[in-house]
Amino acid sequence: MSIFKNPFEAATRGNYPLAIYIGKQHRDSLFVDSTTSPIAKTCYDLVVSKVANLESAEGDFLSQKGTQGGKVATFKELETGMSITLGEWQTEIKHVYKVNSIEYKVLFPNGNAPFTKGQQQHKMDAVQALLKSIGADLSLATIKIVIQAFYDAMMLAFKTKGTSKKSTKVDSLAVEIARKDLCDVMEGNFGKLIDFYNKTPMYAAKYFDEPAMRGRLQKSFMISVNPMKTKNVFTRTFANPDTQELQFTNLTNAALRFFLTDIKTSSIGLLYIEVPAMATVTRLLSNCGNPATQTFLKVMNADLHTAGKCRVKVL
Repeated sequence: MSIFKNPFEAATRGNYPLAIYIGKQHRDSLFVDSTTSPIAKTCYDLVVSKVANLESAEGDFLSQKGTQGGKVATFKELETGMSITLGEWQTEIKHVYKVNSIEYKVLFPNGNAPFTKGQQQHKMDAVQALLKSIGADLSLATIKIVIQAFYDAMMLAFKTKGTSKKSTKVDSLAVEIARKDLCDVMEGNFGKLIDFYNKTPMYAAKYFDEPAMRGRLQKSFMISVNPMKTKNVFTRTFANPDTQELQFTNLTNAALRFFLTDIKTSSIGLLYIEVPAMATVTRLLSNCGNPATQTFLKVMNADLHTAGKCRVKVL
């Protein structure tokens, strides 16, 4: 591909869900650093409205198609999964605050009922109140992004229900314009970040999900490794590497070690995770090394005789 072509526009052409996904990943990863990094704040301010415009245009388009018999995500569908969604939020929050702590009780003063019972508006108010309670708490910044995205989906579903039918052609054009606007800003942000991190461009990688743009985003990896051998699991950058969790399942009758390196041929260092035989553990990616500069996750089988097998899941 020519270096003068916009890679974000090319990767998302004809694929609006992908455009929304990489736009949100870019926005959310910038948001995490926006309070401590001026360049992240600058880029976040530029892209946040573009993502919102694309989501809104896509929502209008899907809503219009829904009036013609297509399947559309509704507020009712969001409500149906609310208990599971709330449980996922609370699991993440419990990693920071214990259930009986004052901080946790401030977030959920009335328990789960406001989120799962009552009128739709009341449920939206409960989610909004949770977001306000989290506020600028940096320890909950990552989960706040997830909650905000869910609240945005609730708002979109609530606003579009019962709307009148619009022209498919007009709505489709609006989505395409919004996609291109987002891609233009992302290309501009890419230039700004690469200029800022010109000596260490890898530091800019976390703001862009390159594997997703290549259409090879993968969540689960099954790996076999011979005795006394090391094997690459994946090469990946993450939006929030310091808080990214991985689930390691060792399907071997011997311990396996997982570690990060900066190049594929590097050997194991001082920092690694050892997973016992036939065990499953969940650990931070940063426990394996420095994910900001080390993007290769590798597994080592130090046993002399036993062939290794494992599964690594990106959570």
